[in-house]
Amino acid sequence: MSADDVFWKQEVRRRTHSVPMPGGQEADVVEEIAQDLEARYEALLQQGVDEVVAREQVLADLDAGRGLNHHLTRLQAQLRS
Repeated sequence: MSADDVFWKQEVRRRTHSVPMPGGQEADVVEEIAQDLEARYEALLQQGVDEVVAREQVLADLDAGRGLNHHLTRLQAQLRS
């Protein structure tokens, strides 16, 4: 597991800690979102964007709108309906 992989997973967990998810579902959600963030980060680097700027852009996108926590809470409510 790379340092970047750990970083993205920590950022996702930090933003989703208050969203209740059943056992293994949390790990799957964190993994999926972290992989997407890593791919976006790598794409920005390939375009020549500085590492710090790329990381800041990906995190800003993650927090856009009302943020990841809000969207996951809303999605869970819809799935329960």
